[in-house]
Amino acid sequence: MKKFLRWVMVGLAVLIVLLVGLLLARDPILKAISKRGIEESTGLRVEIGEFKSVLGNTAVHIRDLRLYNLSEYGGTLMASIPELFLDLDAEQAAAGRLHFRHLKLHLTELNVVKSINGRFNLESAPPRIVPRVRLSEAPL
Repeated sequence: MKKFLRWVMVGLAVLIVLLVGLLLARDPILKAISKRGIEESTGLRVEIGEFKSVLGNTAVHIRDLRLYNLSEYGGTLMASIPELFLDLDAEQAAAGRLHFRHLKLHLTELNVVKSINGRFNLESAPPRIVPRVRLSEAPL
């Protein structure tokens, strides 16, 4: 019986250490998941400088977010966002709707590039990302 109790105590200690480790590594894990999600949904290369979240809250604070053009447009910087703060409404998200209680987007740079075949980089984004963007054919 003592061996069993000892094994249970060791198991609980390992479980507690793992949970504390996950809590401490929460932001780097969420940063990697966010980066991958943005890259998969837009097809653009992404860099995230700093990612902060609050435990038990749906608010996320991102600093130094950079989106890069596709290689077709030179792979240069497309957008620079020094600060992005999102506070998602969890009830609306559970219902399948995207609704923010608070959204702060500080966009400092947006580069629109025209490729050799006449398409703009904003037109190459998937329709669900930029559904209504249509640029005129006026030269930049």
